Amino acid sequence: MKLREKKKIIKKFEVEREFFDIDDENKRTNFNLEFSSPEDIFDPNLKSGVPALSDDFVEWLKEALEYSPKKYKIDLNVTFDDLGEYTEEELKFIFQKNMMLEYKKMKRNEFSKNRLAYSLIGVGIVLLISTFTILSMWKNIGLIYEIFSYILDIATTVVFWEALTILLVEGRERKFYLKQIITRFDKVVFKKKDND
Repeated sequence: MKLREKKKIIKKFEVEREFFDIDDENKRTNFNLEFSSPEDIFDPNLKSGVPALSDDFVEWLKEALEYSPKKYKIDLNVTFDDLGEYTEEELKFIFQKNMMLEYKKMKRNEFSKNRLAYSLIGVGIVLLISTFTILSMWKNIGLIYEIFSYILDIATTVVFWEALTILLVEGRERKFYLKQIITRFDKVVFKKKDND
């Protein structure tokens, strides 16, 4: 079986529907999670005013963004056996604050990545100018000249390539993820499990 045929079968099968409740009519994906208590979704090592969501829970939210069809809103329903000392509104507030923190972290990360990329572009320009200057002043063209020329050429190319990868490819991914965090989680509900 050819790769193209396998891709068609996988796309036709729509395996996401086996795991998630996808509503095509309303363009929504429903994610239902169950936990014993709210402490299960918090980071036990971080003691702060507002509880921080655990890395596992945040990672699962990132994966929820990836698994859901791109144009669909996400309804997140988290149920607990026992709410403990929290109310449903407090848990929703904690979630919103943590998403703001995640957004702020990503913006800071984007700023430092862009600064690194611009620094690499500066280094690349210096290497390029150095290459032209040194090679134009080189007196006898021989084997050492060729080796030095290739090394500088490769170094300059790699530096520019890395800078453009950070700016264009990774930058697009970061912006897409930031937009997803803000716009895709439409309805978030934290509640005690019904004992029916």
